[in-house]
Amino acid sequence: MNSEFIVFPSSKSLLIVGLISAILAPIVGLILGLYFLKRPQLNKEGRSILLVAVLWLTFIFIIAF
Repeated sequence: MNSEFIVFPSSKSLLIVGLISAILAPIVGLILGLYFLKRPQLNKEGRSILLVAVLWLTFIFIIAF
């Protein structure tokens, strides 16, 4: 089985984009974080984005209800 990896320009720039999207839209941050977790070269960034998205989503639900 041939496993090819996607080459991204910079993992730091993807982390920044992911964190901004997780703050602005936590559901999008969850999706993006899960997608990054599936990629071996972006595993660390995916965990960070998921953490921010889950914390922000939890905060929003606590404030809203």
